[in-house]
Amino acid sequence: MAGISSSSVASVWQVVILFISAYLTGFVLTYIYINHTELLESEACQCHRGGGVEEKNDPAIKKQAVIELDKDVIADFLYNRVRVLCMIITSPQNLHTKTSSIKATWGRRCSKIIYVSSHSDPTFPTVKVDVPEGRDFLWQKERGAFQYVYDHHLKDAEWFLKADDDTYVILENLRYFLAGLNPNEPVYFGRKFKHSVKQGYMSGGAGYVMSKSALVLLVEKAFKNPMMCRLEGKSEDVEMGLCLEGVGVLAGDSRDVLLRERFHPFSPNKLYQPGRIPAGFWFFEYVFYPTSTSTVCLAKFCHFFLMALSEDWRLNERMENDIDD
Repeated sequence: MAGISSSSVASVWQVVILFISAYLTGFVLTYIYINHTELLESEACQCHRGGGVEEKNDPAIKKQAVIELDKDVIADFLYNRVRVLCMIITSPQNLHTKTSSIKATWGRRCSKIIYVSSHSDPTFPTVKVDVPEGRDFLWQKERGAFQYVYDHHLKDAEWFLKADDDTYVILENLRYFLAGLNPNEPVYFGRKFKHSVKQGYMSGGAGYVMSKSALVLLVEKAFKNPMMCRLEGKSEDVEMGLCLEGVGVLAGDSRDVLLRERFHPFSPNKLYQPGRIPAGFWFFEYVFYPTSTSTVCLAKFCHFFLMALSEDWRLNERMENDIDD
């Protein structure tokens, strides 16, 4: 009787491992889709004017106990599956204050993180873009930053996040949102503003994330056409919006199924306290979709904002841990 060769045994094990891997991937993604939809549509996520949420006798609370058991597993799974490169736009005077806070908190959860400044600093890992400091030169700095990422780190991620040094990001939520999207589609997401760009553009203050396909089009086509994508400009988010629109990158809609925004250009305490942002504030003239700061969902399992300007880094880190606990 002929023996079974070692190569045949190895082939069988490869098939078994492939099957198990595919099964687990399908299970986790299906779990994410089902729970993401059901939780958002549940009564516990119905936000009312005044900021409160009715939780009494809500079946979603019981379901949350089950979800709590699995979310760390899902977060770890998504960390390996959804690679996000974080690009932090900073300045020399902020390296050891705001930027250090990012490095100590949410920056650790990026797949890769790059700090971009106008000067190199031997005490802090920065990428130098040789432009003067100041808001008037922010667009030139960002152009240089995206060019650097394209040249040196295109293969390190599928999604590329741009944030300022006063931004706080919940990476777990961001990956959760991106998990079902295709990075080969030219698209970017953020808090969409109107004016100046036909399809809208993403607020620079709230940060934005673009697919690998969008980054390639930005650098290979837009940056090489100064008539489409200007070399200089004062409003970096508008300039980015014009460049991306010119090469066919979609300004995506990142709202959840209840039409609530995930990207916010304000600190959480303003979002959680109705009336902190006055009705006549400039923000309401710029937002692409109708919005009200009094409809923020406060239940911890409905907490889907991804970015917010931070007034207290350690407080934000504790808030995120409270959401997880």
